[in-house]
Amino acid sequence: MTVQVYRGTSPIAVNATASDPRAVHALQEISHPPAELNGPTRIEVVPAREVSPEICADWDDLAEHASTPNVFYERWNMEPAIRHLSPVEDLQLVLVYRRGTKPDSVQRLCGLIPLIQQRSGRLSPSAWRLWGHPYAYLRTPLLRAGHERAVLDAAFDWLEQLPRGPRLLDWPLVDGEGPFARTMTDLLLERGLVWTHVERHTRAMLQRETDWESAAATQLSSHHRRELRRLHRRLSEQGQLTLRTISRPQDCGYWTHIFLELERSGWKGTHETAIASQPASKAYFEELISNASAAGKLQMLGLFLNGEPIALKLNLLTQSGGFACKIAYDEQFSRFSPGIQLEIENIRMLHNETALDWMDSCAVANHSMINRLWSGRRAIDRLQISLGGLRTNLRVGGRSLGKAVKRSLTRQTP
Repeated sequence: MTVQVYRGTSPIAVNATASDPRAVHALQEISHPPAELNGPTRIEVVPAREVSPEICADWDDLAEHASTPNVFYERWNMEPAIRHLSPVEDLQLVLVYRRGTKPDSVQRLCGLIPLIQQRSGRLSPSAWRLWGHPYAYLRTPLLRAGHERAVLDAAFDWLEQLPRGPRLLDWPLVDGEGPFARTMTDLLLERGLVWTHVERHTRAMLQRETDWESAAATQLSSHHRRELRRLHRRLSEQGQLTLRTISRPQDCGYWTHIFLELERSGWKGTHETAIASQPASKAYFEELISNASAAGKLQMLGLFLNGEPIALKLNLLTQSGGFACKIAYDEQFSRFSPGIQLEIENIRMLHNETALDWMDSCAVANHSMINRLWSGRRAIDRLQISLGGLRTNLRVGGRSLGKAVKRSLTRQTP
């Protein structure tokens, strides 16, 4: 194992898995955090495929205390993604530790930033890119609440001092508001770095309201509510209609199977874009659902007609919120809108049957159905940041100028 260590020494590291008992034991040892973490930071850069049990325990603790929760960067999610969806061998975990000022203070992991070095091409320079895959709908790094600036300062110091590293950061799908975004803006301004928002969009999310009735009245017009009730009655006339949720770990295999088969039975299967169409994505989701259940982070619900699933939904939970990752429905019942019926049940459950405060839709921008049902919005950014140098500064700065010119040329005059 190769570990690059900065500002300190490296712990002994061995391979570990999500079920490694040493990781569980180590996590128990750090369950009581130190009172203050106001001392210096230290960076380790670890190959993602060679993570020690000690790091696993620190990683789990960090995810539970991140200021911007990101279920896609939690260990139980990333481990199967790295195995099945990430052929890149040079994926590095930039780990930022911090300790208190007292001599006997204990260090804690305060930041985790997964990076890959995107090689230069004919039209693009090399860059440090936040790692992800097609099913990772957020790439905001894990930063311990209250330590965002210390972590990002340490990470940028390391990146800027690398003798042969890329001078460009390409960070897509990061949170555009909240602690991460505010801290990043302050840091970039104070360091005098050149950066641009390559892309910014909003996507739907749910915010918990006082009760389901208030939420429904806010999000749906009276006409829309009447139409959904009518479709629900018509669907109920087709047989016994029930809402079910996964309740036991031993049911994961059944729910995984019916979800993958239901999705593959529709247009995604025809176009070979269903999860089960590719062995790698199928293996990832099978392990993901099992890991999420073991971690207490799984929520699956479905509409069943005469015992057969006609709409299924997969949510992944973290801290006080969740991410609505996938939905599938039986296209034979499209005239009854089973997917929308299940979305309504999902909103109702968030308010009446869970303690969740929010849920991210993970939907694309301007998704007509989701935007209609989910009234909240969150900003999602793609940042490009120059770490210095005339060529990189001009490239990043020129993006803003290019976008302004393009908008001016394409703008329609009334």
